[in-house]
Amino acid sequence: MDINEAIFHILNGDAILFAGAGFSHGAKNINNEEFLLGNGLSKKMIDDADLDEDDLDLEYISELYIEEKGIDMFISFLKKEYICQTYTDSQKIISNLPWKRIYTTNYDNIIEKASLDSGKYRPTITANDKIRYYNNKNDVVIHLNGYIEKLNEDTVFNEFKLTNESYMSKEIVNQWSFLLEEDLNNSKCIIFVGYSLEYDRSIQELIAATEKLKEKCFFITFNPSRKSLRLMRKYGQVLEIGTEGFAEKIQEIKKCYKEKTIKPKLMCFKKFNPKEYKSSEFLDKDTMDLLFYGKINYNHLVNNSKNEYIIKRDITDRIVKELLADVELEIITSDLGNGKTIFLEYLKKELSNYGDIYTLTEINSYFIDDLDIISKNTNRKFIFVENYNLYLNSKYFKYFNLHKSQSMKFIFSARSYINDNFYVKLADKLQIHENNISINNINKLSDNEIEKMINLINEYNLWGKKANDTFKKKKKFIVEECNSQIRDILLYLFESEVISKKVDKIIDNLKTKKEIKELIIIVFVNSIINLNLTLENILLILGIPRLSASITKHNNINELFSFGSNEISIKSSIVGYYILQNNKFDLEVVDILVKMMININKQTYIYKYREIMKIILAFSNLRIILNSKAENFAENIISFYERTKNLEFNKNNPFFWLQYAIARMDIKNYKEAKLYLDSAYAYASSEKSLDAYQLDSHKARFLLESTLFYNNRDDAYKNFMDAHTLIYYNSNKPANLHYPLKQAIFYHEFYVKFYEYFDQTQKAMFLFCCKQIKDKINEYSSALRKEGRDKNIDIQKIDRKIDYVISDIIKEIKEEPVLV
Repeated sequence: MDINEAIFHILNGDAILFAGAGFSHGAKNINNEEFLLGNGLSKKMIDDADLDEDDLDLEYISELYIEEKGIDMFISFLKKEYICQTYTDSQKIISNLPWKRIYTTNYDNIIEKASLDSGKYRPTITANDKIRYYNNKNDVVIHLNGYIEKLNEDTVFNEFKLTNESYMSKEIVNQWSFLLEEDLNNSKCIIFVGYSLEYDRSIQELIAATEKLKEKCFFITFNPSRKSLRLMRKYGQVLEIGTEGFAEKIQEIKKCYKEKTIKPKLMCFKKFNPKEYKSSEFLDKDTMDLLFYGKINYNHLVNNSKNEYIIKRDITDRIVKELLADVELEIITSDLGNGKTIFLEYLKKELSNYGDIYTLTEINSYFIDDLDIISKNTNRKFIFVENYNLYLNSKYFKYFNLHKSQSMKFIFSARSYINDNFYVKLADKLQIHENNISINNINKLSDNEIEKMINLINEYNLWGKKANDTFKKKKKFIVEECNSQIRDILLYLFESEVISKKVDKIIDNLKTKKEIKELIIIVFVNSIINLNLTLENILLILGIPRLSASITKHNNINELFSFGSNEISIKSSIVGYYILQNNKFDLEVVDILVKMMININKQTYIYKYREIMKIILAFSNLRIILNSKAENFAENIISFYERTKNLEFNKNNPFFWLQYAIARMDIKNYKEAKLYLDSAYAYASSEKSLDAYQLDSHKARFLLESTLFYNNRDDAYKNFMDAHTLIYYNSNKPANLHYPLKQAIFYHEFYVKFYEYFDQTQKAMFLFCCKQIKDKINEYSSALRKEGRDKNIDIQKIDRKIDYVISDIIKEIKEEPVLV
């Protein structure tokens, strides 16, 4: 990109401005003097307050000035120095451009005044303002070190940062870095005017974190020092033309500018282009990389018409036909490690024969613009949203509904249990009729797919001890021992000599440098629980400015991970799961999770990071990451929640306290579980984000489970009735009743343990309650049949147990002697 193209982006409203001290040169304050900085300002303070001091440290001199003349005089002095009276033509031209957002380390109001004088009002934000109110606002000016017109007795000490050099303090960067990150990544160009990087390591690190940023950064400067020039060239293109030369260039480009002359670029979606991939030699290593690391060779995926590269799933052709007909939404579900990602990539390739493929990569303020761009495409369009639960609560998600059309079809995916919890909410938000939704659970391989899998394992001689078994015996092993699931097959194969050697190499890396260990663990966690973290997210969370060559060039790490543009990933979550479950890294994993929570906690004004916090907090996810069979599992779980309970996001959050209560129940700490459940209810009374059915369901579980654990015969009936009320009168819709109904698993055990001690009235009520639960299960099953969904496997077990209890009680009643 050259400066001409950059100016077109500015004129299109797709650029960010960073204004430094040099931008203010030439403007005059209300004293009709140029703005003073650093040592010049210190000297004037010394003269004005008649201070006997030769130290020019600005913070120190400011303190002396206040001691000598008072806070009111200090504020008055600064306002005279930094309130703008006149500005240059170049400052007016630059200020009035349609910037996406403006950041400045300057205290003055040049940009605001130059804009307002031309009829353009720009809201002003300082670092202490609540960012969540502004992170999607255009046209704003963000004063990172304070703003003169907001200077008063309250802000002078906690917001106004007087320093000798113009740079962002570490404190400010910690608060604003994630918003800056989003802007830097999503803007089509970043213009630095009069901004020296010499003292600003924070900005250096933000730019360096993503190599592609260098291509769109421009530094407008005049007569810089050699050191500054070298730094600026390291991070972008340098134009030594000053603000005047830049303004002249803008006026020149304006003469030939036509609005949106540059082809729009998608910011939240990635378009799949099969023409980018060429045929290449097929190697055994490619299949092994796919099988065990999930590394997809797109050249083979797109160009291998004989399907030698992957096992084509039998439902692929049916899904394609449905999408070409009336189905508007296909939902693909599977459990951890059962091939969902690879299936989706193959489906993209197949559907690319019939239309254009777009994959959602993130959701932010550019999402709406992207949907507009995609909607204008007259071709058939297939929109892929992987792990849709990550985006469902975003305020932008509803815009999918506005852009639905006959030519736009959706393919969403999620883990099976997540789809059970979120499906109803998804259908409501998209407003797609159940007849036009198809749900596909790909957990189990068909007979045909099992036979292909056996042939594949035979070809690469990975059976180990079962190598000499007959085909029939191998198939029986996969069906019965592996439950026809890819995950269990792979977990078995990881024990083979060929694969175990590769796994041992990864484990060796986990025992070396702390930096490598932390990186590997966080990438594993990212993959296992689908956090959708980019490389930049990971580096910011770990506090690493960039990946060192020792990592990116490391042979074993390169074999395991894929390094891409703003991406480091391991596509096969089962590798990370296997390693974390079978080795003693739990303490390190807990430390990493706590570190992640502490750093993300500062950025929860951004939707993505709030969702990430909730995903990590969920006890069900912690059970997957940590080895729940380990002796110290309870200790590790408690350590995690205890170390994070006072974080701002957690301390008054009902979701946090509910998860902690669930964790305590899981390890039979019922006294603490009750305390945390009560806390969750208390905080939920003023919090709308937590559905009541979740709390009520787990309160029912607590009542039933703790009563059984303590063999509390005295309170058994009362606790049962209280729990039953919470389950039966749950606020959930019929199709989403599996969550409360799962707690009815305890009814059978209650029957066995306590029923004989109930009086006749209590026994009759117990039977009545069991029949009510049976009715609820039938209601749930009927709703699922209408939607083409399978009944939750846990509910199937409960259904059978409830049937047994009802029939046994009725049998007992029939066998009781009749009194004459």
